[in-house]
Amino acid sequence: MAIDRGPWNALVDDDGSNLTGTVWNKDKIKTVILDPTDAAIAAMPWTKLQITVAPGYQVNWNPGIVGHTILQLASSPAGAIEITGFAPAAPFIGQIIRVVHLAGSPATIIVHHENATSLAANQLHLRAPNVTIGGYWGVIDFQYIGPGWVQGVTASGQGALLVEDEP
Repeated sequence: MAIDRGPWNALVDDDGSNLTGTVWNKDKIKTVILDPTDAAIAAMPWTKLQITVAPGYQVNWNPGIVGHTILQLASSPAGAIEITGFAPAAPFIGQIIRVVHLAGSPATIIVHHENATSLAANQLHLRAPNVTIGGYWGVIDFQYIGPGWVQGVTASGQGALLVEDEP
């Protein structure tokens, strides 16, 4: 999604005399850079998927990922959901997938670092070999860097178990 260039195009360059051109101040930074950027980010669509998955490995997984996606996961029957990679149809640089442990689910979610069962382009690059999310509303984010997905800043157990194995 392109950022609105209208405010940028309205700026006038100085002719070298320091007597013409647009004054570059906090208001111009706000209206030319920050406001259009905020609007572009706010317009990005998010897909929310609340799904129940059988325990086991999810390899090169695409449960319906479209654009930025929130995956709220539960398992049935109880057991570990183990994710080794995501494979959306058309990933794009900066795309975010947020994995959420659904409240009330008996599942444990384990995400694996660079697991060879998924294609290299779909693998997850973590700060630790494995991350386990257990309990209610644990969260971990991944961002597509092409190829592969890196663990984002958000990794929260929300008062529940979130364990990053030591290398």
